[in-house]
Amino acid sequence: MDHLCAEMLGPITEYLTNPLTDLFILCWKWSKTPDSWRLAQVVPIYKKGDANDPANYRPISLLSVLHKILEICLQDELHSASPDIDISQGGFRTQRSALDQALCLHELCLRHRLDHNNNIDRAIIWRALEPTASPPLLGLLQSLFDNVSIQVLLSGTTSRSFWPATGVLQGSILSPHLYSIYINSLPQFLRSPSSSSILSNLSDSDSDFQDIPILSSRQRPHRLVCGKWINALLYADDVVLIGDRSNIQQLLNRAEEHSYQLGYRWNPSKCIVLQQPTSQSTNPLPPLYLYNQPLPTASTFVYLGIPFNASGMINNQQLLQRNIASALTGMRTLRTIGCNPHGFPRHLAVKIYKQFIRPRFEYGLAIVPFLKKEIQQLEKGQDQCLRYIFGGHAKSSTIVFRYMANLPTMDERIHTLGVKYLSRAFYLPEDALLTELRPILRDNRHRWKQLQKYNEIWKLLPLPPEDASPRDLKSTIHTYRTTNLHKL
Repeated sequence: MDHLCAEMLGPITEYLTNPLTDLFILCWKWSKTPDSWRLAQVVPIYKKGDANDPANYRPISLLSVLHKILEICLQDELHSASPDIDISQGGFRTQRSALDQALCLHELCLRHRLDHNNNIDRAIIWRALEPTASPPLLGLLQSLFDNVSIQVLLSGTTSRSFWPATGVLQGSILSPHLYSIYINSLPQFLRSPSSSSILSNLSDSDSDFQDIPILSSRQRPHRLVCGKWINALLYADDVVLIGDRSNIQQLLNRAEEHSYQLGYRWNPSKCIVLQQPTSQSTNPLPPLYLYNQPLPTASTFVYLGIPFNASGMINNQQLLQRNIASALTGMRTLRTIGCNPHGFPRHLAVKIYKQFIRPRFEYGLAIVPFLKKEIQQLEKGQDQCLRYIFGGHAKSSTIVFRYMANLPTMDERIHTLGVKYLSRAFYLPEDALLTELRPILRDNRHRWKQLQKYNEIWKLLPLPPEDASPRDLKSTIHTYRTTNLHKL
């Protein structure tokens, strides 16, 4: 590796700009890149379990900084030259978030999760890009991702280099988008009526499939979105199939067929079938199969950090328990290194809490309507963190601490996060899945309507709230916070 880091290049940017530009132009013209830019050093990070089992380590790939700078320069060009990504793909796309995908799953109903091994055939990606990408761009991408060498770095010692035949570089800025191109045909294939070869249709538009569902009217998913039956959602390489017992095995068969045609393989041991726990004892259901292997079942599953139950609904209580446990664990660690009455200055400890701990409390709260007793659990968690910072016994009041730190209550934070999320939804791209779902979500049965109904700040926005400008939103949040502060 070149032993360079971004912090070293920052102070000399003006001196590097011209020579790097000349070098990148040469790479563009000749579709060649230095060998060191195609070397990835993989550092295994221990997770848990048997330390002698390689499966219990997470590989972290280190790439050349100059390689990443070139990728940043290519990013916009690649996105503009790429085929349209399917509406069901929400991973690593601008103005999409994990919470968007989780909320869409809640509304469409979660049923089955797929996991696959990372044996991506790069030739599929290049073939998909060929009709739309310029020859220099395509050639440079092939230079960056083909003939890549990998070394394992462990305890300061590197292994001999080896050359992977499949996959894209972990740690690469462009890899998530290239993977989206690779897997882009899956949702179309699941919706298509025939089992024709995918490879012959890589350059076709989505309209060529006509989106004719393979299922009977009784078996179809319940949602028609943007003219398509949504029976699968993707977030990068996380794939969820949506269906019931009458059609899910058929979807699994289609997913299996897709993997054969593109040359990858799902991992049955990491796939999960969600089903009610009572059905396993009182009325056992036949197992579902992938590659003739029965798939494991569960009554709950965590998707993108959000727990879902067997009905495909977000599990509020589990979300609270996960968030509170994660936040308090992190705060106890920070307490030992200075976030305590005798350590860091109070203002610094509070900033650390806001930056690193409070987001753990808050993840997912914007899309979940909570009961007052559930919010009290979050308040107690934040109070405990404040006592770690300022001192005090287990039942001491934290009102003064919050006033000194200018910290809102968790109830106020829930309303603030919620109104920002609701307002943001009206500025999403037109082809975003949540944008297409919004007309459906206006029904009172859906969570979207509940989020609007019970959000105090949303009700304070100028009418109609959907047309509120960012300035209106900021002003209303400030007024709400000031009013609550004066009530202390």
